[in-house]
Amino acid sequence: AGCLMLPLALCTLFLAAAIALWFGHRRRKQQQAAIREEPNTGNNIASTPTSNTHADSISIALRPASPPPGAECEGRALDSSRRAQPPGTTVVRTVETAEATLTLTTVAPAVQNPCRGCKVVERKRACPYRLCRNCCLRRDDTLCVPHRTFTPRLQRLIAESAACDKTLEFDISYSYAATCPPEINQLRSVLVLNLSNNRFTSLPDLSALQRLECLFVQYNEHLTHLPPSIANLANLCELDAKNCGLVSLPTDIGRCRRLTNLDLTCNSLTCLPASLCDLSSLVCLSLHSNKLEVLPLDIGRLHSLEIIYLGDNPKLSALPPSVGQLTALTQLDVSSCSLQQLPEEVCDCVSLQRLCVDNNNLRQLPSRIFKLQQLHDLYIQHNAIQILPGGVAFLKQLYNFNAHNNPLLRSYVELGALSQPQPVGKLSLRELCLRQFVAEGRDVSLLPDELQELVGAGQVCMECGLAVFAHYVQIADFHVVATFHRVPVLHTFCSLQHLQQFQTKPHPHPPPPRLRWLHTS
Repeated sequence: AGCLMLPLALCTLFLAAAIALWFGHRRRKQQQAAIREEPNTGNNIASTPTSNTHADSISIALRPASPPPGAECEGRALDSSRRAQPPGTTVVRTVETAEATLTLTTVAPAVQNPCRGCKVVERKRACPYRLCRNCCLRRDDTLCVPHRTFTPRLQRLIAESAACDKTLEFDISYSYAATCPPEINQLRSVLVLNLSNNRFTSLPDLSALQRLECLFVQYNEHLTHLPPSIANLANLCELDAKNCGLVSLPTDIGRCRRLTNLDLTCNSLTCLPASLCDLSSLVCLSLHSNKLEVLPLDIGRLHSLEIIYLGDNPKLSALPPSVGQLTALTQLDVSSCSLQQLPEEVCDCVSLQRLCVDNNNLRQLPSRIFKLQQLHDLYIQHNAIQILPGGVAFLKQLYNFNAHNNPLLRSYVELGALSQPQPVGKLSLRELCLRQFVAEGRDVSLLPDELQELVGAGQVCMECGLAVFAHYVQIADFHVVATFHRVPVLHTFCSLQHLQQFQTKPHPHPPPPRLRWLHTS
């Protein structure tokens, strides 16, 4: 009996659903039949004589059976009936002939995109104010290119602002204009000028705007060059020109000594002018998503630079050594480029907190990475790195770390092939002198070129923190980085005694109390 209850219940449910569907279908059929039998339910045709003199004159009015409240039922002229009316308004059309007078009454259909002003006529889609032509022309504050109110009203607005001499901000963004009026040079008192989101192909002379501090020209996709007069804006602090079509910058842009923020993201720049390195006040430089191939050799002169974005430049294959002079740099992004290696001078940016070198062709990291004691974020995914330098163990502040999609070594057998438990080379007098020379913090540029190259490729002892060059011991092992990332690292020691002391300590190995490799730049 229990086995039969479930099929019986299912059959009952299917039968109830079928009956409900049949009754619903029957009800819809009845409603459709009622509509066919009463075609005049929505509209009534009334035939009444219009005058006594014409007995055969007939007036036919097609009107709703229940007109909406406030509907205009009185007669109108034929021309007035053709005008756009609000939705639901009754429109009466009268046609008089020699035989009869026909009066047709209809209801105005609803407008899909009504004007925001009159809410009757359909607005023009390209109008930034969402108005029809009459409403747009009636207003005095619209700068609409599709309705051709931009140029004359902008000229009048510029003249009024120039006469007032108190305008601090002038904004004509989202006007979709193709030409920037040259009269804009008359706004001598303006501090902020917003020309973004238009279709400008060029900009007029701006040399008269000596008080200008912020210039926004972003999202002008056809703008290929900036006017050379920008170099004369001595008070300019911010220049935003992202998402344009810039192929070059003014050669004298370095004369804007007060410029702090320069955003050139998503352009077509292939090189930068040498005068860019004269922007001593520059704090943020964004060159993301361009076509850069090289950087200026003197980029290290930007001593105030804190943030630099160089990502997504597929043809950028190297960084200049002078990047190590950017001691105030906190963020460096060179992701999605074609870097083969990072210069050792990057480790001289002691204030660096965020380093993004993902999506490149790197095979190793700089051996002096231990000098980046403020480093908080390190992203090296999508490279060709097999093992990390032992200096990674000194990065106490490292928290965010990502090394995915790298051919990192996974077994101790692979690590054993890289280990060198016996000292490499002999402990010569030159080695001892170089160690002492670097430990005392002397200027490395005073050394011969051969010794400078040897110092540049130096390592650091994991036990004492001293610099080693031609005489050292290396052991490959796994180390925990950023709290929970277990990665292979290559430890370097200055002698076998320090190697034995290091191996007797419990894991994780504590870093040395003090790093003796001082800054030599």
